[in-house]
Amino acid sequence: RKLPSATKKHIKSEGLERTIVSSDIGGHVQYHSMWLRDMIKRKVTTVVIVVDHRHLIDSENLANQTALGYLVRALSTKTIPKGLTLRQRLRAKKYAPKRIILLANKADEWLDEDGYDLWDKGFIARHNIFDVFRKDLFRLQEMDIPVYMDAMSARYSWNVQESLYKGLMI
Repeated sequence: RKLPSATKKHIKSEGLERTIVSSDIGGHVQYHSMWLRDMIKRKVTTVVIVVDHRHLIDSENLANQTALGYLVRALSTKTIPKGLTLRQRLRAKKYAPKRIILLANKADEWLDEDGYDLWDKGFIARHNIFDVFRKDLFRLQEMDIPVYMDAMSARYSWNVQESLYKGLMI
């Protein structure tokens, strides 16, 4: 499998603008080792994980949890993926991103009035969509990796650029 090439994107929030370089790799299990290899090779400082509300609809659906769980496990155990040069393997032993941004997409489908009130007051991290990730979030906290959580709706372009920009500022 070959990784997609990285692309540049401009994000704006409250009159401020920033350029980010990103690579979109799917959340399927077969791509997990590619994530880690790509992060180490490109010296990624910010990891953006986009989840949706599948786990709220179907408790058997663990796709969102396994993706974040793999990343947290790999970072905590200092897993070194295959396909790295000697220099990259040495860098992998010390690698950790500066921040992780966890975005809950499709807010137009799952965000109700109570959830909107939480979001409006800045407490979206208390919403039950993030409950299944708490264990992994605590492990990231133990590793001193800050996590920014927010809601967005890519379909309606609601809070997309703002949430990315705020996440980059932590």
